Amino acid sequence: MMINLIQTKNKILKYFFLINILLFFPNITIGIENKIIFKINDKAYTSHDYELRVKYLDFVGNNNNLDNNVVLDDFVSANLFFEYYRELNNEVDNEKINEIFKNIKDINKKNKKEYNFEINKENILYNLKIDYIRKTILENILNSKINNLKISEKEI
Repeated sequence: MMINLIQTKNKILKYFFLINILLFFPNITIGIENKIIFKINDKAYTSHDYELRVKYLDFVGNNNNLDNNVVLDDFVSANLFFEYYRELNNEVDNEKINEIFKNIKDINKKNKKEYNFEINKENILYNLKIDYIRKTILENILNSKINNLKISEKEI
């Protein structure tokens, strides 16, 4: 009787230990793999977001050999412009974003571009959107300052 009680107790302890490992080990793994690398307005951008940006940059061009700091600076910049744009409550031209996506996809198909990853259309569209917004804001700033420049419009 005593041996059965000890064996039962040992089984319960093993199951308890196993359950704790299964419950807590994934949290530890995710915490290590997905670190916050920067925040903008309390929105955290993680190493996972960074990896998605790297895949996007490879999709839109031959950017798979970019320095990590260049990619990070670009990613921070694009998201800063995006947050500014969101605060203005402007609407994004989703048709234009989809058109750009289709054009790039067609060019890549024509060039028989191969990827080392699965294409995540949602990620590509999001990154196209933030880059398009940055481009639009910069164009608006330049257009509003063009008269103040001391060079001709032709030179610009």
